[in-house]
Amino acid sequence: ALRHAVLAPNRSSFSVSRYDPVAAISSVTSARRSVCAIRHHIEFSVNGGNLRSAITVFPQRCEGASDCRVWNTQFFQYAGFRQEDDSIVGDPAGVDLTEQCKKLGWKPDREGPFVILPLVVQALGKEPEVFDISDLCMEVEFSHPEYEWFAKLGLRWYVLPAVSCIMLDCGGVEFPAAPFNGWYMGTEIGRDLCDENRYNILPEVAKHMGLNTTTPTSLWKDKALVEVNLAILHSFQKANVTITDHHSASESFMVHHEREQAERGGCPADWVWVTPPLSASVTPVYHQEMLRYNLKPSFEYMDNPWELKVARKTTAALSKMRRSVHKVVSQNSFNRSSMSRRLSVTILYATETGRSATFAKKVGKLFDRKFQTQVLSMDSYNVRELEHEQLVVIVTSTFGNGEAPENGQKFFQELQDMAVENGTDRLSNLQYAVFGLGSRMYPNFCAFAKDVDHTLEILGGERLTTMGQGDELCGQQESFMSWMKQCFKSACDVFALDESKQEVEANVLEVSRSLFTEQSYRVTAALAGQRSD
Repeated sequence: ALRHAVLAPNRSSFSVSRYDPVAAISSVTSARRSVCAIRHHIEFSVNGGNLRSAITVFPQRCEGASDCRVWNTQFFQYAGFRQEDDSIVGDPAGVDLTEQCKKLGWKPDREGPFVILPLVVQALGKEPEVFDISDLCMEVEFSHPEYEWFAKLGLRWYVLPAVSCIMLDCGGVEFPAAPFNGWYMGTEIGRDLCDENRYNILPEVAKHMGLNTTTPTSLWKDKALVEVNLAILHSFQKANVTITDHHSASESFMVHHEREQAERGGCPADWVWVTPPLSASVTPVYHQEMLRYNLKPSFEYMDNPWELKVARKTTAALSKMRRSVHKVVSQNSFNRSSMSRRLSVTILYATETGRSATFAKKVGKLFDRKFQTQVLSMDSYNVRELEHEQLVVIVTSTFGNGEAPENGQKFFQELQDMAVENGTDRLSNLQYAVFGLGSRMYPNFCAFAKDVDHTLEILGGERLTTMGQGDELCGQQESFMSWMKQCFKSACDVFALDESKQEVEANVLEVSRSLFTEQSYRVTAALAGQRSD
């Protein structure tokens, strides 16, 4: 299965992994006995820091019987505590499981950035149980070979990456609980700490390094990312804990790839996962074309167990719901009525590179909390509809010598025609706001955005807030976030919508997080459910 794992770069060790059954798998039918097997797995694998790869296989899936499942993504996982202002203390990836653990009776003695979650195990047909395994968790505290201040950041990570939420599929015989482990590649931990939707430590590291974070051209993220990954490797090696760097892992994968090509005529792999997230182009895997296809046996992702549990409860209650269908219909009618009463806001963008579209989507995500929103490219919008709008927000770049981007040219021409035709009061009912993106290295900075803003004013529109400007050479992201917050607050005030300062801050914080979703970057997403034997 590891040999066929398309997402794994470190597959060269598949032939030397130890398969330790711990006990006769058919006899492990209680959560407590399962945890005993898992504790043995952890002790064997950690091995005082000299990690050993291993797998423990629990009872297979049987028709008419419930699965044996480990709820945790990995044996060790950090908790994520959601605060009242919607911020998160700890790992955002652990928020859902943290809430499930609390429902099952877990009471953490503190809330902090690196609190180990209990292990949640569900034996055959029984309710899930929580078990404290923090006594087995070996962690490495991070320091840097050159920066003394790095140790004061209080960063750490567990040494054992034991994946516990993936099913072992042997071509028809399925094992829903088959946790296995190897050891970390440094960049895996680097992403956990640095990704915007995880711990997002890069801004703080850059601040301590004295880097200019107001412009992407300073490459502050790149510099900080390298130092974080260097600290991870340095700290693991200092603690005598097994880890590999991405250069060595890439070379190892290429050896495996060449061997598989020679022996089997192919090597299934996903380039997105195999290529390291740091210094990718200087590793050999970056230049290797890869083909993703499925072979058995394999490891397969599964839905979260608590989501399946909710689905089963929903199915069991279906007959009761049908008896109450008239209530549901009435509630839906009420909801649709409530939605229809929400004020509509149209967010328009014009872009050459896609950045204005990204910013416009963030505006839409924020305004969606209080308004009924639509986000459209200027070339897909009928300018005459402005006469029926109450609120329009525009995000646009400037192209060339102060000109409109290609997908904004028709919109602006028609807007100018409207101004010539009918003077000053055409859009007297319209509230509008404009944000322009550009670079001050060009003489006509944000010229197109200024033209749009001025023309809307001529047509009688009322400016919701001062036009915003973002310079790609200096703090464009920060300027946009500040303008967006003010724009949203002004809209809530003008249209008498209750939104406290704290709520505005929390909503903007949520929107500021990355809009990344894995499905957005997978051309094979529609085929994800298909399997080949």
